Amino acid sequence: MKRKNDLQSVAKHKRGEAEWNSEVNELRQTTLHLWHDLLVLESYYCLKIQDSVDFFEEVRKFETRLIKRALLHARGSQRTTAGLLGIRNQTLNSKIKRYRIPVKAVPHKLTLADS
Repeated sequence: MKRKNDLQSVAKHKRGEAEWNSEVNELRQTTLHLWHDLLVLESYYCLKIQDSVDFFEEVRKFETRLIKRALLHARGSQRTTAGLLGIRNQTLNSKIKRYRIPVKAVPHKLTLADS
């Protein structure tokens, strides 16, 4: 009888652990979706021209947002990102360094396929 109770206890613990893992994965997915939505909203940035505009600063902002969005889509892969943007890997890498864009690989199972 004790062994049966022990097995039931282990099974109950495993179910609880599986539910917790599922909830953590769901939270990760939600976070990734929110990050994506934030980047999309940021891409609708409206330039307000008053007296003058720093052209090169605006180009830098645009390129930074575009690279960040492409990196997110490519789950952090610089090679894939360069292909999406139609530029060489070296060009992308130099822009990432110049603009100090943080690059983090996103695990494969946390994609935006559902969006």
